Amino acid sequence: MAGYAPLFRGFTPMLEIDVDGRPIASPFWSILVSCKITDNEGEEVDRISLKLDDRFNAIELPRKGAIITARIGYRERLPLIEKGQFKVTKFPIEGSTEGGEFLMIEGEAVDLRKDAKGEGRKAYKKQTFGAIVQAEAKAMGLQAVVPESLAGIAFDYKLRWHQSRVDFLTRLANEIGGIVKPAGGKLIVQDRGSGKSAGGQELAPIMIMKSDCISWSGDPSGRMQYGEVHATWRDPKTGKLKTEKEPTGLEGPARILREHYPDQGRAKKAGAAEKGRINRETGNASFVIYGRPEAQAGAPVLAGDFRSGLRGEWRATTVEHNFEPGENGGYTSTVSAKAKEDGKRGKDDA
Repeated sequence: MAGYAPLFRGFTPMLEIDVDGRPIASPFWSILVSCKITDNEGEEVDRISLKLDDRFNAIELPRKGAIITARIGYRERLPLIEKGQFKVTKFPIEGSTEGGEFLMIEGEAVDLRKDAKGEGRKAYKKQTFGAIVQAEAKAMGLQAVVPESLAGIAFDYKLRWHQSRVDFLTRLANEIGGIVKPAGGKLIVQDRGSGKSAGGQELAPIMIMKSDCISWSGDPSGRMQYGEVHATWRDPKTGKLKTEKEPTGLEGPARILREHYPDQGRAKKAGAAEKGRINRETGNASFVIYGRPEAQAGAPVLAGDFRSGLRGEWRATTVEHNFEPGENGGYTSTVSAKAKEDGKRGKDDA
């Protein structure tokens, strides 16, 4: 990071909001108190929250289901970056005699609420993960995108029983180290920790130095560590159970998975997925930085001139973009991160 310079200090933050494809009227900006856009990794829903000054009770209540499009960035670095489309889900009202009156408008990313009830049942016998995803995506009216590394993994039997399609697929993906996220009219499946966007592009690393930060914190101690993951499978030739051992690179006892897998490949995949989950919990960090509109959840985080324990490489699990208009306002991004899949935070982390 030699020659690194703080980003966007002294720039002019900008926010654009469209509702159902139409730019909002100029009076909106006089009543906007704050806007928070939350970008979550994987299947966790992305959200938007607008807080409006409702002191005169003159704001027309929004239409539930209206589509909000948000773009954010800086006047000195146009064009602004679109942060997604969100469907209005609720609009709570709050107030007090001393604090004033406010209307909140909250939304969730479009496509993530389709088929929420997931009624009925569907059994899959001797089907690959890719085929199951394709079938469930078709029922939701979405196009499925599944990487080759996961698509060919076969399941003997899986049952969706009165469960949402996304929850069902998420459960299956967790078993094999994947994540599921509907986005932009598609049902995207990725290898967890791949560092790619929902569209499959490599995510640019989020480089953070102390000069970028308003505040930072972290806990490198993490949760209980395991030295290995043991996954069992039944050898069809001998009928005996065999064990695949996946080293985690950590110190501690073995983590034994309860399920017996149908073949060696599935056992290896399950062990690797559990290894990644364990390693992600070996540490966490949070950085509040001057607004970074291109920062996305799932991207590598490169922490530079911090002390050991924070210095090194992490992976962003959530990025919150917070915009407050006015002379005393501004634009900040809160990057929440966990350890990488291998549990290491880079060669500089002593």
